[in-house]
Amino acid sequence: MKESYWQQKTKIKKFPALDHDIETDVLIIGGGLTGLMCAYFLKDSQYHITLVEGDEIGSHSSSHMTGKISYFQPSVLKNIKQSFSELTALRYFKSNLEAYISLVEIIEKNNIQCDFSVNPHYFYSVDKPQDLKTVYDMLEGSISTMEFTTNQIKMFPLGTFDPVKYMKGIVETLDNVNIYEHTKVLNHTKIQHKHVLKTGQHRITAKYVVVATRYPIFNFPSMYFLKMHQVRSALFLTPQRDRRIVLCEDDDIYSRRNIDHYNLHVTNERLVGDKEKPLRVYDKIQTWHNQDCISHDGLPMIGYYDKGDCTMFVATGYNKWGITMSHVAGKLISELILNKESEYQDLYEPHRFKPITSASAFSRLALRTMKAEIVDRIVLKKVDIENMDNHSGTVTDLDDTMVAVYKENGHYYGFVPVCSHLGCILKYNSAEHTFECPCHGSRFDYTGKVLDGPAIESIESTIVTSEDDNNEKEL
Repeated sequence: MKESYWQQKTKIKKFPALDHDIETDVLIIGGGLTGLMCAYFLKDSQYHITLVEGDEIGSHSSSHMTGKISYFQPSVLKNIKQSFSELTALRYFKSNLEAYISLVEIIEKNNIQCDFSVNPHYFYSVDKPQDLKTVYDMLEGSISTMEFTTNQIKMFPLGTFDPVKYMKGIVETLDNVNIYEHTKVLNHTKIQHKHVLKTGQHRITAKYVVVATRYPIFNFPSMYFLKMHQVRSALFLTPQRDRRIVLCEDDDIYSRRNIDHYNLHVTNERLVGDKEKPLRVYDKIQTWHNQDCISHDGLPMIGYYDKGDCTMFVATGYNKWGITMSHVAGKLISELILNKESEYQDLYEPHRFKPITSASAFSRLALRTMKAEIVDRIVLKKVDIENMDNHSGTVTDLDDTMVAVYKENGHYYGFVPVCSHLGCILKYNSAEHTFECPCHGSRFDYTGKVLDGPAIESIESTIVTSEDDNNEKEL
């Protein structure tokens, strides 16, 4: 995965891979912000805490975000009010505000040097200014520093920080937490009231399990793949021209903040698997991408992973607001593990059922899944791979076999383009040179290695042909 500007500036401490069987009280799967915050809120408890990460700490979405810290999220609040109630929207706002305050306290208490600054943020809309007015009217009177004009809300105070420096600081507080990197959990069973998880050659036994992997990796029985979809956005740096921190609330999203002497922009949001629009920016200095889970009904899902099992937890569907929501999740899940009362347990209940609210998004996902599992298996274009450009890929019919083919330095790599998650047909993304699942958002590199879940297993690949040796090899 291409490094972000944050990752190039700061390196987080490295940890070993798990090389033996272990037993722990609490196992946290995932080393992004959510996993780290769960560990932080549990580190001083009576429990023995273990955190495992399939790649490296903070190496995925948490290090590719903007670093804008906002408890004020107009489009989310508007949608929650419309789909649930004004009270639900206000409780969502309150939980994010408390998370913002908690984050600031954590930075101050632990003296975390993460370039945190307090500043006004500007939220505007060209197409739907009335939506901003709806949110303003809902909160008016409770926030004296919120200002509304014709198509814009100015909110103060909000914040910005360097997310990788923040995660580095959190890791340094976790002295009594066992952390393992390059340790991917492949499957899960429950035996005699204990969770047993396998990581290749080794086994982890735990009393409690927290799945903090952005997209839940275990499909059944809760079937989170029916409750959310994934979107991907482009982030890029340009020379700084405007220090205002802005977010456009229209369908074509646009976000901007300043970093050092640059502007960081976010645009080109798309469903994973859809074709990316060309990024027509001529003075961009650096580009990377980020991926987010969007819940169908507009509310994140935080709580018990499976209904009726109070020893396994999930946190997902943050709707692009992962900084505050990771702190909400860390506190909520730690309270459940420690048998404390949680004010927001019912608000973020993962097993809520809102068929009307979720119907439109679910229908779109169902159609994409049907196309990717059925139509794309039948209707397959033939590509003359001999004339492919270097560093290009495709999904094609090769000798009556469906193959994902990528040309790299004169070699043609190939694998069967069936997602290892639930069997959808992958699509090639020419902008990032990856193969993507249009159903649930898994991504693979040209060798079939998993880059983003929910897929766990990579797909075996081989060299199909070589320009130096045109003898075709068996897949």
